[in-house]
Amino acid sequence: DRRIPAGAPAGTEVGRLTAAVNGMLARIQAALADAARSQERLRVFVADASHELRTPLTSIRGYIELVRKGMVPVDARPDVLRRADEEAVRMATIVDDLLFLARLDAEPALRHEPVDLTIVVRDALADALAVQPGRPTRLVVPDRCVVTGDRAALRRVVTNLLANVRAHTPPDAAVRVAITDRPQGTVTLSVADDGPGIPTDIADHAFDRFVRTDSSTGSGLGLAIVAEIVRGHGGDVALDGNTAGTTVTVTLPTGTFIDSA
Repeated sequence: DRRIPAGAPAGTEVGRLTAAVNGMLARIQAALADAARSQERLRVFVADASHELRTPLTSIRGYIELVRKGMVPVDARPDVLRRADEEAVRMATIVDDLLFLARLDAEPALRHEPVDLTIVVRDALADALAVQPGRPTRLVVPDRCVVTGDRAALRRVVTNLLANVRAHTPPDAAVRVAITDRPQGTVTLSVADDGPGIPTDIADHAFDRFVRTDSSTGSGLGLAIVAEIVRGHGGDVALDGNTAGTTVTVTLPTGTFIDSA
């Protein structure tokens, strides 16, 4: 944090050397600060991940122990095993999400190829409606909307946003998915629902890792993955949660927007 006093004229050899050394020290200081922040994020992430994985693992061990000791009646064993299986699925989901985030953190190997965002949205919405066929849905998209990006990653963005709606709203709450062109070569993808909304204290940290509402049974990583993928595409994501519902808006750069006839 100490610098060489700038006493010599800038055009002299000593002046140029002073500027070079001070610039080098500034870059080293910034790198050390970045390393410290990265180390702290890693520490918090590992602690959170350990806690999140411990909960379902403890439940699974408890259910197995009850069955092993014969403390569960025979007719109740299928229900106990079902609960243990649900916890195992939950733990597997957390592990998969953690591995995906780790790959993004270590080396963002996102593809950069033409992707029709309209097709991605239609396919993801069809999958969501297969799970909840009775949910009121409105789709507002152009015939084509070509962006440059990673098809699988963008599909995961839409899938996670729709899964978030499914997890936090009643089955009869309407959802609206729209693609809209914006000035300066950007395209927005919005997923809005008519659910109960998200508390302000949760909404402010919705894209942080392991942030969940009290009623949520998910991994708490879905929106964090969305944010990482969108940032990897040079875009931005925002959440507007209130008592009238929740809207998540993804902004992606440069798209070819062909509207419906």
